[in-house]
Amino acid sequence: IFFNPPAQGHINPSLPVIAELVRRGEQVIYVNTEAMRQQIESSGATFMPYPDDSGVIPQVEALMHQAGNSNLARNGLSLLEIGEHLLPFVFDVLEREKPDYVIYDSLAGWARQAAEKLHLRSAAFFATFALGSSRDAMPPLSASMLLGIFGQIVPMLPAYWRVGQRVKKQFGVKPSYTPLSNTGQINIVFTSADFQPGGTQFSSR
Repeated sequence: IFFNPPAQGHINPSLPVIAELVRRGEQVIYVNTEAMRQQIESSGATFMPYPDDSGVIPQVEALMHQAGNSNLARNGLSLLEIGEHLLPFVFDVLEREKPDYVIYDSLAGWARQAAEKLHLRSAAFFATFALGSSRDAMPPLSASMLLGIFGQIVPMLPAYWRVGQRVKKQFGVKPSYTPLSNTGQINIVFTSADFQPGGTQFSSR
């Protein structure tokens, strides 16, 4: 089962991988919004829509549309709030389908949290740079940009903590405080290693 947000830049690189898995005889269920159904089904995957009864799907689509507004901290908080709404659906799907693997885009923290809680094998897709804990494993940022990001994050920390504690209490999942970089047991990065900052700093995963 593959969970992805409805963003072309995240869906496009996944489709040839999904098509190859299907060619090799794997059954792939791909979860996304109805607007993406046709191109996902063209890869050979079985399409499954996110639920649209809670009003969260327009929120996801709006976030993906304005994700380039540079306010990474606010975008991260939106992803955490979206995940809070989607977790009941994700748990229901995983418990019903019992997949061999849960694959998810690095932004789909709701899938990571559920897979960890259910002890399912997981793989993460990174359509952008992989972000590591080392400064060398980050895209180059100027001092002013770092200060700007820091200034965005600090006011958001209480809200991050509140969402994290709610999902921990309600669903028993580990709070995610890195909503823009959800890793898995295996991590597939589509950026060429030649362009990945600090690529040698990463583990074999």
